[in-house]
Amino acid sequence: MKASIVAAATGHGRSIHRIWIYDSGAGCSIIGRSYITDSERASEEPTYARYFLTAHGKVTCTSTAKCYVPHLGIRRCYILDNDCSPLLSVGEDVSDYGNVFYWDVAGPVIET
Repeated sequence: MKASIVAAATGHGRSIHRIWIYDSGAGCSIIGRSYITDSERASEEPTYARYFLTAHGKVTCTSTAKCYVPHLGIRRCYILDNDCSPLLSVGEDVSDYGNVFYWDVAGPVIET
């Protein structure tokens, strides 16, 4: 299941329009470097090398940042050096942040 969260992110005068993909098959939350704001970039921290298989092929990640997600708050995301769309892991959101995710007749529901 993929759902989208659309919002403009702002940071120190730089506005970025980004669409977050809420992915039930993703193991962690990721974002391309071109999608992070200046204030999110300031929160960047090194992490152990992690490898991802993306549409761009195998990508190595060595840093994370605290990213603002509308309606959900701050999420730690792995930063990829390509144009990877912002993607949130449903599994992380449930296990790490205590959100509830389920389907009803109208579609997906996220309870925070």
